Amino acid sequence: MVIVKFDENTGTNEVKQIQDTTSDQPEHIESTATPAVEARRPSCGSSQLDIAAANLDEIKEKPTDVACGWHQQCQPECCQCFARPSCLLLWLCLCSFTQGMVISGFVKSVVTPIELRYELTSKESGFIVSMYDIGCLVCVVPVSYFGHGHRRSRLISIGLLVMGLGSFVFFLPHLITDKYIYQSPVPSVCYPEPNKVYPKFCNSQNLNSYKYVFWTGQFLHGVGASPLYTLGVAYLDDNLSMEDSGTFLGIYYAMSIIGPAVGFLLNARLLNVYVEPSATPSDIGPNNSSLWVGAWWIGFLLSALASVAIAGPMFGFPKSFQGSARIRLKRKRVPEAHRLDDLVKDAPSAINGSSMGFFQSLMVLLKNPTMLFLSFAGAVQLLLLASLSTFGPKILRTLFEFSTSRATLVMGLVTVFAGVIGMLAGGLLIRFSNLPLGRLLWFCVASAAISSLFALGLLLKCRGQRFAGINQHYPMSADQQRLYKLTVDCNKNCSCQENKFMYNPVCGADKIVYYSPCFAGCQDNSTVIDGVHYFSNCSCITAQTSDGFAARQDSAGFCLEGKCAKTSVIIVMLFLLTTCIFSLSVPTLQCTMRVVPAELKDLGLGLQWVIVRLFGSIPGPPLLGQLFDSTCSLWISGCDKTGSCSFYNSQKFWLTVLLFTLVLKLIEVAFLALAAVTYVPPYRAARK
Repeated sequence: MVIVKFDENTGTNEVKQIQDTTSDQPEHIESTATPAVEARRPSCGSSQLDIAAANLDEIKEKPTDVACGWHQQCQPECCQCFARPSCLLLWLCLCSFTQGMVISGFVKSVVTPIELRYELTSKESGFIVSMYDIGCLVCVVPVSYFGHGHRRSRLISIGLLVMGLGSFVFFLPHLITDKYIYQSPVPSVCYPEPNKVYPKFCNSQNLNSYKYVFWTGQFLHGVGASPLYTLGVAYLDDNLSMEDSGTFLGIYYAMSIIGPAVGFLLNARLLNVYVEPSATPSDIGPNNSSLWVGAWWIGFLLSALASVAIAGPMFGFPKSFQGSARIRLKRKRVPEAHRLDDLVKDAPSAINGSSMGFFQSLMVLLKNPTMLFLSFAGAVQLLLLASLSTFGPKILRTLFEFSTSRATLVMGLVTVFAGVIGMLAGGLLIRFSNLPLGRLLWFCVASAAISSLFALGLLLKCRGQRFAGINQHYPMSADQQRLYKLTVDCNKNCSCQENKFMYNPVCGADKIVYYSPCFAGCQDNSTVIDGVHYFSNCSCITAQTSDGFAARQDSAGFCLEGKCAKTSVIIVMLFLLTTCIFSLSVPTLQCTMRVVPAELKDLGLGLQWVIVRLFGSIPGPPLLGQLFDSTCSLWISGCDKTGSCSFYNSQKFWLTVLLFTLVLKLIEVAFLALAAVTYVPPYRAARK
């Protein structure tokens, strides 16, 4: 008999093997996954938890459970060398990489082009991101509950096929719509005759309804990915020691960060390709023009093929691995579940691994306050992370004068380096520190508090753009009392129109942005020098460059001089904030898996995913998008309906980002502290 004694002074466990001299045989527990185990309740006031277990050397797995193959009659001998946890980790990393590249890389980096191409608001584009989590929410609990005890590799493989279908649906709008028309056939310079072509042209370009196709594709992405971070995590954890589990999960989650970074960087290249590869947009200007839409759809076509290719080998991995049953039994001898003794009394069938009803299992988890507070802390963390990653390029451009391409590049680099460093640091902490669960919870509280300090970097901001008629008076206007008026004396005879097909912003020599050359009063068509459009003879602009031009159009038309001295500081602070956020992922995940009974681990992770998505990543992007929409000063309308926002009130925008980040970080710290305070170890609960 093996006796495990917990020393509450040192936080360690002492294992002894003794001979059982009692005549009474322990009552064995029937289980197909693990051998007989007897849990003996300590006497009141005891400081030790004794758990009797069977001889480890007698434990063996079924041969059919540890063999690679796609069917009982199809288990090639050459594939059996892959029946090991390291190979499973490699293939799960490919799955995680593909999922991250598509969901957090491709999708989030094409939000702006899709907004422009299909006339969406920030709130509508935010819902595209959130539909992934709605798909997860619908499927994650039944998948987690019914997936326990089944061959989890096959459920993950089926999910990959569904995710591939979602990528193809996301690609469909490009396939079934007409070619992109980027501007009105009427020139954007000042012209005396009213335009009679626009109404007919506009009616043929109403593409807003395609948002439902994007929502459907993203929903399928969520359905397909739901097994990856519930069954996939439990699949790894059940076949590894506690020390190896932290390292493997750190690598697994690090790949989920490398995937988004590769998606961002790859799309940064693909978006330099015009959305219609067969067309040559010679009159649209450079690819940083506000009229340019890149080839957003290529990544989704590639990801659909990749998901199908990865699904085949994943289907063949075994249910378990050699030696895994011993590992699971060893970990059961050192339980850390919150008030485990009470759970044995209240729901013995749950703890002993026998069948029980779904709702009874759910009630066991809902009575665990530590797990619930960890889940709500994760929800707040993901709400912040999902929102900032979705609109990160927009924030960098609006507050810190980044160009669109530079903002995308910075977000990609910060994501890959900070994410990988944070994930690996969290995994290595689990491996080498061997912290008891109570101390690990307090470590999470301290890490979250430190990361809140780095969020103060958002106090920095650069001087915002000056936009004629929006937040800056026209230099040549006699009416200096009214803003939000684009048509003034210097351009009232130009028949200028405010719609997305005529929106063509230029930077005047006076460092003021104008809606278009027409609203700047420019009479002459542009002169192109080194890819930059220059305009002259502009009645609303008094200043001129040394070459005699009054306005230019580059960097999407805004006056981005790249001279903001605070950009380096904000990049460093953003890197440190992101590193701290990701470093908490593996420790909090370990806390969740250790604070619930082992037999309910899959369901516990599924329930946590529901909470995290229902209160975190689902409302996050639409909420921040709605807040950003409320700070918009200039909407680009098309077809008599509001489209996307072109210019934000920089002061309101900055205050929104700052308060949004700081408030959520403080709430996260509070939930983690509550999780640490409410946790009651089994040995302490037994004395009450």
